[in-house]
Formats: sequence, structure tokens, C-alpha cells
Amino acid sequence: MTVVRPEAAAALFAVVGMLVVCADARAQVPEAPPEDPRQAARIRWSPVYLTPSFRVSELAVDSNVFNSATNPRADLTMTLTPAVDAWVPIQRRVVFSTRAAADLVWFKSFASERSINPELAARVDVRGTRVNVWASSGWRRSRQRPSFEIDARSRRSTTHQHLGVAWRIRPKLEAELIGSIDVIDFDQQEDVITGTNLRTALNRTERAVDARLYYALTPMTTVYVRGQLHDDRFSRAPSRDGQGGRAAIGVRFNRRALVAGSAEIGFRRLFTLRPDLPDFSGLVGSAALSHTTGGTRIGLSWSRDLEYSAQQLRPYYIDTSVGVSVRRQLFGNFDMLVGARRDRYEYRTFDALLTPMPGRVRRFEYGIDVGYRFRPDLRIGLGMTNWRRTWQFETDRAVRGTQWGVSVSYGVL
Repeated sequence: MTVVRPEAAAALFAVVGMLVVCADARAQVPEAPPEDPRQAARIRWSPVYLTPSFRVSELAVDSNVFNSATNPRADLTMTLTPAVDAWVPIQRRVVFSTRAAADLVWFKSFASERSINPELAARVDVRGTRVNVWASSGWRRSRQRPSFEIDARSRRSTTHQHLGVAWRIRPKLEAELIGSIDVIDFDQQEDVITGTNLRTALNRTERAVDARLYYALTPMTTVYVRGQLHDDRFSRAPSRDGQGGRAAIGVRFNRRALVAGSAEIGFRRLFTLRPDLPDFSGLVGSAALSHTTGGTRIGLSWSRDLEYSAQQLRPYYIDTSVGVSVRRQLFGNFDMLVGARRDRYEYRTFDALLTPMPGRVRRFEYGIDVGYRFRPDLRIGLGMTNWRRTWQFETDRAVRGTQWGVSVSYGVL
């Protein structure tokens, strides 16, 4: 087995550690503020520009609150998400931006499932003629299910900071270097399905260095190449530690292009530090693309990547997801959205086990939503979502559920 030399990795990440502290384990690179917040914001308050928003993502009946296979329990639930984004530009060279949001989750009968999930983030951009530097920091406290394999609404904290430097080499050519350290901290809680303590299995720090090279192929299309090194350390389960990297190519389309969105495909390698835990090497990637024509918007999504599992004997799995959605303008201000998504988890197990222990989780979800748009940024909808999850391990089991209710969105469409 090939192993990254510890002294080399330590030196590399010590440099990055001086630059960035704590990042959310699976967080994407924070979105840059608009070129001119004065035009993007809805409210101006002296030097501060604000954009408030809120979403009632569900005011619905959940037919299976606890994801139970034998005794499903139904309840009325609501999730309200207020948020506000703020910018303070200084002569267009420096922009301070912040975001404050919270998911307010309410259940009528099961008070134990209620939660408040706050989120805070801040970012500063310093824009030069050819070199831009940015840094961000954030924190989130959540009590929602982190993946489809965990049924417990587990309380956890994630903190993040990112540091990036972008250099415009040519008018169409730009290089960017991003450093991050990701910290995930679960509370002491045991998951009913996996039978493991989530804090012991999943608390970890992930460090990464990401280098990208962008080329503006056309005004609507940008292509890029990407290389990443990462180092994952589990504070309570060092046998899960690993190091590795990825190489990928990607493309980004302007939202006004014939096809909007982005796509990336590449190769990832994970070197585990235990001889009886198999390494991983394989295809990874993601895509989120859409096309609009004649009042109909068609969206396609795909992703494949490695994720860490809460199970002791199956430390990680390959998550493959495929989704499709169609939004159609019906008549007047009425529209309809239909969509479906399929997820599959394929697990890797320790080689030292005498008996094979294959593992697989499959989940299929589909839904429909009909809504009325009072204005471009205000919509009320009525919809239904149905899902089914198959759990295939030593014994097979299936869980299903349905949600139907009302959704309200303002400022987030």
C-alpha cells in the first residue's frame, strides 16, 4: 500500500494551518459577493447594503417522522428559514459581506424533534488590478440528519474558514489557490440504525489545499482544471485517518447561456492508514445543469464522491446521486415543478473480516409542486413528496414516507 509520507504532509498542512482555521467538512467554496452590491441589494442603510429573505420550506404533514419501518408516526411540521445578507463595499476594492440565517424546525406533537439551527458567516474580498485575495469564516449548529444512512436528528457543529488568492495571468486566464481546514463535531449521540456513537465515529478535522486554473473560452463559458490535496484526521477514531487528493476538469456556464450551471469530472485517491482498510481510487464528479425554453426549465444533477460512514466496520461509502426536475409555466402566474432523485451508497469494509459484509443503501424520491408567483421573488406552492429507502446489509429492510403541504419563498428564487 502506498502511503503519503507523514513529514511531507505535516509540513504542507502546517503552512496552510497558519493561514486558515476550521472549515465545514463538506462546505463548498463560499460564494463571492456581487461585483457591485449597490445594485444587488434590496435595502440600503447608510454604508450597509442588505438583502433579507425567508423561506417556509415545509408546512406539511410528515407520515414517518422517525423513519420507522414497522411503526411510522405522523405529525404536522414546519421549517422556517429567515436570513439576511449584508455587504459593506469600500471604493469597490474591498467588500465586507456577512450572512446570518437559521432553520426553525417545529413539530406539533413530537417536541423532542424541534430545533433551532443557526448559521453565521463572514467574508472579506480585497480586489486588485490583477490579484484578488479573500478570506471567510463561518459557523453552523444543526440538528438535522447529515445523510440518508443516519435516522437520528443528530446535533452537530461545523466551523469553517477559507483563504483564497486569485491571480489574473491574462485577460482570459486566471489561477486560484484555496486553503481550508474543516472541523466537524457531533454531540454524544447513538444512532438507532447504525448502532454506533456518532461523536466517536464522525468527529474529524479535514485539511485541504485546492489549486485551480480557469480559462474563459467564451463570454458564456469558462473551463478549468483542478488539483487538490487533503488530509483527514478523526479525533476519536484514528483508525479511520486518511490522506489523498483529486484531479479534475470542469466547465462553468453563465446563467444566461443556452445551458446554465456547471459540471466537473475527475479522479480521486484516498490512502488509508490501516493495512486492513482498502484504499479508494476511482471516478468522482458533479454536475448541475439547466436549460430553459418556451416557459419550461429542465434541470439535471449528478454527483459521485466518497463520504465517511457512521458504521464501525464500514468506514466509508461511495455516494452516487442522480436527479431531474422540470419547471413549467402553466398560465398566468401559476407554475408547476416535478422532480425525482435517486441516491445509492456503496460501502467499503475492512479486509480482515472473515465473512464478506457488503453494504448498500438506496433511496428514491419524487415530488410535485404547484405554485403561484405574486412577484419574481415571492412564491407560494402546494406540493407532495414521496420517498422510499432500502437498507441492504445483514438483513434487508425498507422505509418509506410522504410529505404534503405548503411552501413559501421570498427573496431566494
